[in-house]
Amino acid sequence: MSWKKGWIENRRSGASKVSQLVEFRVIPAAEFPHYSKDRLYGSTTLHNAAIARLLSQLLHCDVADLSNGSVHVCGQDPLQQGQHLEVQLDLTTYKCKFKFILESIQVEFKEEMKEMVFSAGMKALAVNKDDMDLLSRIIEIKKNN
Repeated sequence: MSWKKGWIENRRSGASKVSQLVEFRVIPAAEFPHYSKDRLYGSTTLHNAAIARLLSQLLHCDVADLSNGSVHVCGQDPLQQGQHLEVQLDLTTYKCKFKFILESIQVEFKEEMKEMVFSAGMKALAVNKDDMDLLSRIIEIKKNN
């Protein structure tokens, strides 16, 4: 499972088109049940409103956009509907990485500047617990300085 380079776009009508560079990798179908229940992702699902708000802030979107396919993971590598991806944001402001998992709920592809670009409308599922804890500590330290 190698990491691939891509970007995230919010395609909701009326939203400013914000793109963020990311790395992502496909989680093999046989491994996904373990991811969704393990220590890193099992307790940090987006059913928790605070976690959903945090991810929506990092992706510059509304909380509803995290599950309705308005936010897309894009790249030059083929993506398929129903695939699960682990996505890694590079949070330069906080000097850390932040990972989350998602399910691709719709897939599109088109040609841009003579290159094929694949995009997957996403349904975010959970954030990485260790990354969330680190980011929370960094934010708290910055707040106190």
